[in-house]
Amino acid sequence: MPRKEPDVICSFAQPITSRARAITLAGLVLTAGLAQVASAQVAQRASSAARSEASAASLDAWRDHIRPCEAERAWERIGWHASFADGLRAANTERRPLLLWMMNGHPLGCT
Repeated sequence: MPRKEPDVICSFAQPITSRARAITLAGLVLTAGLAQVASAQVAQRASSAARSEASAASLDAWRDHIRPCEAERAWERIGWHASFADGLRAANTERRPLLLWMMNGHPLGCT
């Protein structure tokens, strides 16, 4: 049985002319130049904004904004047990339910 050739969707059989090559090169140079100008402008704006905002008051405000409040740190006051057996003994002694938290994988989801 003869082997069938695949249908050709795109063919580069035609030679690329020097004019087409020059137009393509000019487009690449123009794109690279525009990207460089844009990135320089973004960097300049970012550095000027950082200079205007970097003061002791703004750094203190950011620190207070990022630091968790007491309500967000409530989980630290829970009497966690390192093993299931220790937790089971404590739950039996205090006649309270036991929460068993099990998972498979990295606690931050980095698998």
